[in-house]
Amino acid sequence: MCQPDNLKKQVEVMDIEVKEERDSGQAKAKSTNIEAKSTNILSLYDELLEQHPVYTKSLTAAVVQGIGAMIASVLLYHSQPPGNVQNNTHKRKNIIDWPNVMAFALHGGLVQGPVSHYW
Repeated sequence: MCQPDNLKKQVEVMDIEVKEERDSGQAKAKSTNIEAKSTNILSLYDELLEQHPVYTKSLTAAVVQGIGAMIASVLLYHSQPPGNVQNNTHKRKNIIDWPNVMAFALHGGLVQGPVSHYW
């Protein structure tokens, strides 16, 4: 016969194993769900490229160039020492130079996107 203490330990070990299996199953389900969502986004993008290639490429170029200008703006702001006159960073109150971001986004949407489609 099993002793009560030994039986309690076996039950605790079994509970831990069941919890670990359940947690690993939930993690697998979550990763599968994320993969399905990313696949859906990519398939939607592919459909848009087939249906409206110029508009899709223009919007993509605008977003990518806008984000690139934002990143460059932040890096430039943080790379300049305080009070530096170069690039007027001492006068800027915002970290992101919004007029520059808008200029790059417009260039991407109105010039780069259509040109890259017909090139």
